[in-house]
Amino acid sequence: MDYMAYHSLRREGEAWTWKFSPSVFKRDNVPSEWLEMGRTLVEAPGRKAIVHGEQSLLFTNDSSDYVRELGGIDIPIIAVPEARHHLMLDQPLAFVAALRALLAGWSIERN
Repeated sequence: MDYMAYHSLRREGEAWTWKFSPSVFKRDNVPSEWLEMGRTLVEAPGRKAIVHGEQSLLFTNDSSDYVRELGGIDIPIIAVPEARHHLMLDQPLAFVAALRALLAGWSIERN
């Protein structure tokens, strides 16, 4: 937590604010890009997984269903309980457990 706070926040006068690149908000928010994101993920080569917050507003049960409809039936989709968008902050131990379980499963499949 200290590491993230040190590298993510900066003091502006008497207040604190987030450090980030303003260019994040300069990309066009084109609806077609958002609609193609699922297909892009499903068609990407290699092994992949989706680890998301169970209470996320950005990735929901409908999102999971959509990935499956697009053909992503082999993509593990793991919901971290009681987490929203920032998994490492919301539920760090559950997030690590989810990653460890995923990697262990992949290791067994490979052998």
